[in-house]
Amino acid sequence: MDVNNQRIWHILPLFVLILLLNTSALAQRGFYARDTSLYSGIKINMSNKITNALQCTIDLRDSLLTFSPDEIRSYGIQNGEIYVSKKVEYNGIEQAYFLERLINGPTKLYFLATKTGKTYFVERDSTLFVELKKNDDSKTVIYKKQLHEITSDFPEIADQINFVNYNRAALTRFFNDYNQRLDRPFPHIRFGALAAWENTRLIVSEKYIEPAYQLVNDKQESSFAVGLFADIPIMTTYFSLHTEAILVKHAFSYFEEADSKGIDFVANITSLKIPVLLRYTFVTRKISPFVNAGGVLAYNFKKNGDAYVTSFNNDIVKINTAYNQSLFSDFQSGIAAGLGLEYHLNARHSLFLELRYNKFLKKESIQTIDNSDLQVITSINF
Repeated sequence: MDVNNQRIWHILPLFVLILLLNTSALAQRGFYARDTSLYSGIKINMSNKITNALQCTIDLRDSLLTFSPDEIRSYGIQNGEIYVSKKVEYNGIEQAYFLERLINGPTKLYFLATKTGKTYFVERDSTLFVELKKNDDSKTVIYKKQLHEITSDFPEIADQINFVNYNRAALTRFFNDYNQRLDRPFPHIRFGALAAWENTRLIVSEKYIEPAYQLVNDKQESSFAVGLFADIPIMTTYFSLHTEAILVKHAFSYFEEADSKGIDFVANITSLKIPVLLRYTFVTRKISPFVNAGGVLAYNFKKNGDAYVTSFNNDIVKINTAYNQSLFSDFQSGIAAGLGLEYHLNARHSLFLELRYNKFLKKESIQTIDNSDLQVITSINF
């Protein structure tokens, strides 16, 4: 047997194993129902959405049994996808499909995928069964108008329709809220402006031995800051990616006299701080608490600082610069965490109040002065 054949025989068992694993993953325990009978605990071969809409395939070990939407009422897998047979008119053709049921309640939501496109259907008892179309023949968006009509008996949810996109996640979330009569804000992208009060505490590295720097260790100064923010929801959950650009300027000035010496420290820093945070909002109708956690980057694009030691010896005054290099890094990185409240002015606008702590990481390899921040942030979205 040559080398190539040996390689084939070594690879073949692995290939067969992978094939068996994939096959077992496709066949899952589920059920199918006829008009008067229900068969459960059987293996169903799930495929892509288009194939699932056209047929139900049962795995009988030795063979496969396939049903069309005209032959059974429904099928599905345990704690998973459920398909219901419905005769619908789609693209001008009436045909039976297995529609994937996304919401089961007083008002049901179905999804259909075909080779020509994707669409949704809404059903309410025997009084309503309608296709939820994204556009009409003139390409005008109409599904939001349909949502207003379908949910007219619960007008409190009407303001949220503006933020509902034409996709599975958004429509599922919307009809779930509608069925439960939940009047709560719908996740959407928000941009806004902020103002903050920031208290900065200086932290001197242990590498500094000059008294001038030990003087400023643990000193604090406060200042006001302004900035912009963006809050981007993750899917239709109440997790969001929250980022800001905050401009802040701090001035430090300290003097201390001891042992015939005077120590002066003067510094000015202008920084752009960019936190990138994961936010979770505990949504209520009017006031929603939230928590933030993530990283923060500071760019100190304007910075100057000097420390002087003045010696007094018999009428002779001698001034020395304690350190003539940059006292602060150009870039600082750290971690941030905060908690706050969101006050919903209306469906689109909110006021925010947050208490946040930034801890910038020490750079022990270089001699710079670090800091940590305590911020009180107020903001409003546009």
